[in-house]
Amino acid sequence: MKKFLSIFLILSISFAYAEVAKYPNIEGKVIREIPYNDSTGNNMIVLTENEWTTHNSEVNEDERNRKIFVYRFNLDTLDDSGMIKREWRIFDYELACPVDLTLHFFNKHIQLTDLNRNGIKEVWIPYAKNCAGDISPDERKIIMYEGVQKYALRGMSNQFEDNGYRMDKALQNVPTFSKFAESLWEKIKKADLIND
Repeated sequence: MKKFLSIFLILSISFAYAEVAKYPNIEGKVIREIPYNDSTGNNMIVLTENEWTTHNSEVNEDERNRKIFVYRFNLDTLDDSGMIKREWRIFDYELACPVDLTLHFFNKHIQLTDLNRNGIKEVWIPYAKNCAGDISPDERKIIMYEGVQKYALRGMSNQFEDNGYRMDKALQNVPTFSKFAESLWEKIKKADLIND
């Protein structure tokens, strides 16, 4: 049993180093890779997650912790250390959650577009987050990048009513993007966390 456990640990560590070597300066386990190319070159979107449990001795409860990351790498460009260049990162988390923890990508609704037809793809990443022991609404977000410019829409979901959303100024100022963000919000605001 000890020999099997040792082999498993070695393989796990080797896999983690392989991911770091492939994608420098990332955190978490790679759960999805989305390649694309546009006028900026060959790119890769990398989604990762990191989850662990801690024990809070003050209340004698186990607490869940989760982080998610999204990275964009330009595979044609090297940074100052000679590694493929990371263009941007999305990061979110829920920590010390003693009840039901949600931090979930809407994989079916992740999209690449070129709405303004300028040759630079827009990368749309929708996800939900919550720490609750009841059926209270969860926070839902759509983060979009065009090149290195970030845009965001944030709101609260509810299966029974629409609690609305808010757009950042950058998104409000580009009608082509804001209109698409609103249509994507309609798809995710009541989306099933298990199947979407």
